[in-house]
Amino acid sequence: MPNALAPLTLLGHRCEVVRAAFGAERFDRHVHDVFSIGLVRSGANVFSYRQTTVEAPAGTVCVADPGEAHDGGLSGQAWSYANLFAPVEMIDTVLVETGVGRRAATDTGCVAAPGVTGSMSCLFVVLAEGEGASADEVALQTLVHLFAVAGVRPARPPPPEDRIAARAIEAIRDARGLDITLTGLARDAGTDRYRVLRSVHRVLGVTPMAYALHLRVAEAKRMILAGEPIAQAATAAGFSDQAHLTRRMKRVLGVTPGRLVRDRCVS
Repeated sequence: MPNALAPLTLLGHRCEVVRAAFGAERFDRHVHDVFSIGLVRSGANVFSYRQTTVEAPAGTVCVADPGEAHDGGLSGQAWSYANLFAPVEMIDTVLVETGVGRRAATDTGCVAAPGVTGSMSCLFVVLAEGEGASADEVALQTLVHLFAVAGVRPARPPPPEDRIAARAIEAIRDARGLDITLTGLARDAGTDRYRVLRSVHRVLGVTPMAYALHLRVAEAKRMILAGEPIAQAATAAGFSDQAHLTRRMKRVLGVTPGRLVRDRCVS
């Protein structure tokens, strides 16, 4: 299966669908600012999530909440999946319709209920055929079913001691992940470097530099999908060259910049 990424509109929101096959490679630990909902098609995805190692065999749906650090491919064996990246606002709307309310979180990183698996498989088939009212209908039914089974609860507000992390994360975002140092983050947060490192890692599950790298990869992806040449996107996002961006994007997203270009041209 060739790795592919397809931007699309679903339930009135811009989403992305990734279909990918992997060998023995692993994903780096990373975070998304959207919900990541994936159906394992073959093999098994073994990943760490909320201090637990999760094994998701074929037919299992993996769910990573926004801001929850996770990796992937820890089994060291081949596997494949289809994955939907859905914005928080879209899932908020779905959860309001189920009566759960906004800003909810799931209890576990995977769901193995057969009905959910069948619904997700059907959704990815429909999405491969295109967008529109039918896709919206299937998506709404599928997501309501998924989150009803996944054990959804209101998201907990961050504790007061996470103010240091909040300041550091805001500074990283404001800088778009560029030219970040622990010394500068500590100065912005009014504390020392180690407290910044510890606080950000506690909140995001990744270090400040890893989060900055994630933002740079995301910015390069956005630029490439908007039509920028790969080399220019790499430089603008702070990578030394196109090869450097390719390595990092493959590790974080599972797709290469060249794949993004090909998918953009046929979408």
